Amino acid sequence: MINFQKSSIIFGKKVTQESKDAVKVSLGIDKEGGEGTYLGLPECFSGSKVQLLSFIREKLQGRMQGWFTKSLSPGGKETLMKSVAMSLPVYAMSCFRLPKDTCKRITSAMIESWWSNEKDKRKIPWVAWKTLCRQKDLGGLGFRDIGQFNQAL
Repeated sequence: MINFQKSSIIFGKKVTQESKDAVKVSLGIDKEGGEGTYLGLPECFSGSKVQLLSFIREKLQGRMQGWFTKSLSPGGKETLMKSVAMSLPVYAMSCFRLPKDTCKRITSAMIESWWSNEKDKRKIPWVAWKTLCRQKDLGGLGFRDIGQFNQAL
């Protein structure tokens, strides 16, 4: 069963208006789409992938810098980062190969939230991020390298 009020059609740039109108009439769908999101990702990918996928970093920063993160212990922060920061971009990474700049920005947001308790206030990172990305039995905390994780997906 198709809900025609919720359905929309996406056309390419080279499709003429007459063809668009004919397809809309034959299918019974009036709306043209492409501007919204589906399963958290933009419906249409046009232009820069870096700009389109920048919402991941913004969403990540919003969730990692909430009022409650200031009162978390390091163990609580680790759990929060693994459950939110590591899982938030998984669907996008399973669909697309993220640009290196986007991976760097996501990693930067994770580093910032790990070492800092307040927004726009930086602290000294006492341990390199690559060390924290090692397995726990090798002296790390088990965080995933976003670039490598994206490659694996």
